Amino acid sequence: MSCPPDLEKSSHHTDSPSHDGRQRSQEEIRFAKGEDPKSFSPLYKAFVTWEMSMLAFVGSLGSSIMSPAQADMAMYLNISEQATVLSLSLFVLGYAFGPLIWAPISEVYGRRLSMLPAVFGLCILSIGTAVSKEPASVFITRFIGGVFGSAPISNVSAALGDIYDPRVRGVPMAFYALCVIGGPTLAPIVGAALTANPHLGWRWTEYLEAIIGFAVLITTVFFLPETYAPVLLRRKAQLMRKKTGDPSYWHASERNKMDLKTTITKQLSRPLQ
Repeated sequence: MSCPPDLEKSSHHTDSPSHDGRQRSQEEIRFAKGEDPKSFSPLYKAFVTWEMSMLAFVGSLGSSIMSPAQADMAMYLNISEQATVLSLSLFVLGYAFGPLIWAPISEVYGRRLSMLPAVFGLCILSIGTAVSKEPASVFITRFIGGVFGSAPISNVSAALGDIYDPRVRGVPMAFYALCVIGGPTLAPIVGAALTANPHLGWRWTEYLEAIIGFAVLITTVFFLPETYAPVLLRRKAQLMRKKTGDPSYWHASERNKMDLKTTITKQLSRPLQ
């Protein structure tokens, strides 16, 4: 069966037996013209960069937004102000463990699935912190929130590499870095204003983080494209096999098993090797 004209295939050929016992040629799927994320228009690349950087901003916001609220938290939770520092330290500690999970997931399932569910989890955990009545629940939700918040911080740089060539990557990376730094820089100012307001208080530092996170999440869920080439090509090969019934469509990334056991034992252990 010949390949449709809008598809490009690599020159790599393999032979596999067909159902009638004869050898048939397999050719690896490649991007057609305009499908490669690196071929996005400059304006669309700027939009995607902005969306990804906002995800990173949300992930970094929680690292310091509660810092002005320590005195109020200590009074409400009946603990010392020194103990409330754990709410900040544990969140940042989550940054150390999160990339061990999210980076391999981004290579197996793509950039979107490694960041968007994590940001959603961060928003839910921020609400969990805001409604907490015991120190333990504050500390637990903050630590897990840091694990989830690390996803965009660690994966956006890789996603930018999916759409930009190295020679033009400097400005987008600088904007991403500005958002990562801007989160913990602006957060204490916002947190202080919320804490000082008698009608709001320390809980609203976390409510606001959740509100900002959900606002960014809504736009990215609908408008952020997948950018990781192996995932896109694997989906394309699967779609072509389904449409045509021709098993010769394939991509090299399909050789990797995608079940949960393999993901846990192989992909998630890769950063530790």
